[in-house]
Amino acid sequence: MNGKQVDKEGITFETRIPVFNNPLLWRQLLIVSLLSSGFVLVLLLGLNLFEDNWEQIPKSFLVWVVLAGGMFSAFTVILMLLFRGVVTRYTISEKGVVQATLTPYRKFAKKLPFLALLFGGKQGMTAAGAGMLAQSREVIFAPWKDISLVELYPSRMEIRLKNQWRTVIQIICLPENYREIAELAQKSVSIKPEKGPDSAFLQVVFTFLTLLLGIALFPRLPIHVPGAFVIPMMVFAFPAIWSTTKFRKISAAIILITLLAGVFLAFYFGEVDFSGEGALYAASIEFLSFAFFSALALRGIFLGKTAEKE
Repeated sequence: MNGKQVDKEGITFETRIPVFNNPLLWRQLLIVSLLSSGFVLVLLLGLNLFEDNWEQIPKSFLVWVVLAGGMFSAFTVILMLLFRGVVTRYTISEKGVVQATLTPYRKFAKKLPFLALLFGGKQGMTAAGAGMLAQSREVIFAPWKDISLVELYPSRMEIRLKNQWRTVIQIICLPENYREIAELAQKSVSIKPEKGPDSAFLQVVFTFLTLLLGIALFPRLPIHVPGAFVIPMMVFAFPAIWSTTKFRKISAAIILITLLAGVFLAFYFGEVDFSGEGALYAASIEFLSFAFFSALALRGIFLGKTAEKE
């Protein structure tokens, strides 16, 4: 192990991805724990809002934190006991980077479908989680054309290859080849592509938040915006997110106008009531929804590039 081979196919070597001294792994583990338990939070908050149990909102967040902490602790125990470093082979060439997991725990990983579901199965997950990805991601290939950023961490002999929004591959180098691989990576992505439209991932996230925060406005909240205003906001949010034509800016403008009109009329007709128990908690979620739709509209109006020539 820890051998290095240079041939026409590029640089090939084997190393062990650390667990303890791996900030990327722990950050990913925390994010996965928070997002996985987040579905419970969404369900609890939905019940709180639609059943007018606003005073229970803080307890719902507490349940979420406890559940996320429990999942993080469970994953940590599994990492400590079973995945104490993942043996990995890297091949770095002019075409890209190939990472192959050689860990002996692949057979055991087959008995962990839950972890495999959470950590694997989608292109672009990093080598930091390779121990638990052994079954679902034994080999990963990242062509240079898909990489837009190289991050170097000399103290850990670590190189992170990123696209516009995530780490694609984490390379743990050997002391004798770190500089060579770093130079090759920087040279291969030295010409960065111009920033284009939102990536599909961001569009999916915005769509999910549109549905989530839009539905949150339907119950009667402290600032009551009727569904006649909420529905158009949600409908026009989709072209504001996905369209690449001038209709994107038009849709964004409609969202902003509808939101402002709905809030103005709520105050004008006295549809504002903060007297209920827990009203401030419910209003906080409502303000979050208002902020999201406002930001989405402003982004579409001022930052949204279209495919049509002006």
